[in-house]
Amino acid sequence: MARITLARTNDRPLQFDGKLLAEACTKATSGPGQNRWWDLKLYGTDDGSYVCAAGYRTTWQGEQEYDELTTTSDPDAVANWFQGIQLALRVFGYPKGPQYRDRQNRLMKQLQSELDTGVTEILSILPPEKL
Repeated sequence: MARITLARTNDRPLQFDGKLLAEACTKATSGPGQNRWWDLKLYGTDDGSYVCAAGYRTTWQGEQEYDELTTTSDPDAVANWFQGIQLALRVFGYPKGPQYRDRQNRLMKQLQSELDTGVTEILSILPPEKL
């Protein structure tokens, strides 16, 4: 286990002993995802807990990068947290107005698809859900 320090927006950094279990970066080589993407990481701690981290990255003028995380010992809570990431709270996109509605919808649909792919990668390392 290594000493890991993670930044959090509007909060103090979190430091813990753990190891990286899974990561996914949704940055694309072209399209909307080349200017806006997520860095998703899942860590395991020495006490058996998980640290879930999501960093929204952007090079788009007027948008801010954002780092958030949570800790839990429950794999279901890990899945729920990653699945609950709110893309619309982070992406500014096009100006408001009917002339930009279709472009904004395409942008959000593409970025949501990329986020979903990244979350699927992260969650693939968790134990299977049981009925």
